[in-house]
Amino acid sequence: MSTKANTASQQAFGDAVNSGSLEVEHLVADGDDVAFACTVTGSHDGPVMGQAPPGRAVKVRGVQISRFAKGLLVERWGSGNQLGLLTQIGAVPA
Repeated sequence: MSTKANTASQQAFGDAVNSGSLEVEHLVADGDDVAFACTVTGSHDGPVMGQAPPGRAVKVRGVQISRFAKGLLVERWGSGNQLGLLTQIGAVPA
């Protein structure tokens, strides 16, 4: 996925899931590398993938790995439970 597509995907998620919180469950740092596992919770308040917003609660687990250089974030990799999110909002059958 390109950087532009990834940014658009993150923006769509942020627009669709509001009143959210991010809880970091595990955090590991080694030199310039930082990794964490987290759970994002919120309310599906905006349209996503053609799904009307029912306002119900959603919960998604994810992992992020970041590399820093000279105090700046220079690389980031991440993965979240997208299928779980799409199931929760009704975009795919349970």
